[in-house]
Amino acid sequence: MNIPGLDALITGLAQRWAKRQGPTGVATLDAWNPATTHRILLVLTTGLGDAIFSSAVIDPLKQLFPQAEFGLLVRHKWQALYAADSRLHCVIPYYGKYRRYWQTWRTLRRFNADLTLVLHANDPDVLPLLAFAGCRYLVRVPVAGTRYPYLLANRLQPADQQTMPGWHYVENRLRILDSLCTPGKLVRPQAGWSAGPRLCVGPDSSASLPATLQAWLGGQPYLVLHPHAADRYKSWPQAELKQFLQHCQQQGVRVIITGTAADQAILAPTLLAAQAALSQQSSAAVPVWRSCVGELNLAQMLALLQRATLVIAPDTGILHAAAALGRPVLGLYAATDAAQVGPRRQQSGQLVQVLQRPQTCTPCLEKKCPYLIPLCMQQLTADAVWHATHSLLIAAQR
Repeated sequence: MNIPGLDALITGLAQRWAKRQGPTGVATLDAWNPATTHRILLVLTTGLGDAIFSSAVIDPLKQLFPQAEFGLLVRHKWQALYAADSRLHCVIPYYGKYRRYWQTWRTLRRFNADLTLVLHANDPDVLPLLAFAGCRYLVRVPVAGTRYPYLLANRLQPADQQTMPGWHYVENRLRILDSLCTPGKLVRPQAGWSAGPRLCVGPDSSASLPATLQAWLGGQPYLVLHPHAADRYKSWPQAELKQFLQHCQQQGVRVIITGTAADQAILAPTLLAAQAALSQQSSAAVPVWRSCVGELNLAQMLALLQRATLVIAPDTGILHAAAALGRPVLGLYAATDAAQVGPRRQQSGQLVQVLQRPQTCTPCLEKKCPYLIPLCMQQLTADAVWHATHSLLIAAQR
């Protein structure tokens, strides 16, 4: 929500607020005392993938502060990710820029955080909101990239200024823990931070699935195929999807196709064409796939992923959610680099495979990709994806 002049007003108020904190501004981590840290607030107000990857910091923090209460400020659309997470004492919804501002301010004020770790947040509203609500010791890595570095308690730490190029997103996110492990404060484990993303879903989550879908599943194995990403340049081409479904039909592998409501218009013609091709082969043939595109909310989607034999998707929040739930995953990558944003999880023994193809354009124009069907993603052929799928299904049965 953009209100003319409000950003400038908030910036001016934030500057005045910082000056009133003392002659050197907001207190730095030098003044922070871990022994008096009883309530820790985590902040995640951006995309779905960010909200999943950043969960990697929770378990190490619980080890560093076993007696502390943990709260999470998260975009309201992603609350279902953490609704059943026993590691958190409260989940506070963020409704977007300046929306329900005073309601959020009051909730943050009641939580009264002693330490605030800003894992991924929006400018220009979130940092001032946290400061005005009395959240203490705001820490953000990197410090650069925000218009409010003077509100951060780690603003003077040289190592925190930038992200580390070439590092995976999760490793860059875990660096916020290093910010706290300064001499005389906390001790960093000699082996470093080996944590990965982890999500927790309630044991009765499958009951939330639509009755028709539960009946179709019938307790049998299935894989989830989520072909589209929020950014078109990362989506898997429709022609390959159609051919992949033919492979599944021939082998009797049951598939649930998922996507957002916005994906319905894109995927519907392909699925109709696949159905027509099947009918031409045999009028009595029953497809092994079912489309749930646009039908499931996030909580239902998590329940579906939790029981999937395999989840196939490009670089999307759904792929990362499946990995964080400990499910076998197959990532389809070309426009992005799996070495930096590939699926991660805590359990090293679980099945995670990535099909990585090179970018076909230099530089990659990303969201400004001029091709209706991204050239790089066309390299991920249905045959290659089926071969990897078949291998993973065999491995999952062992």
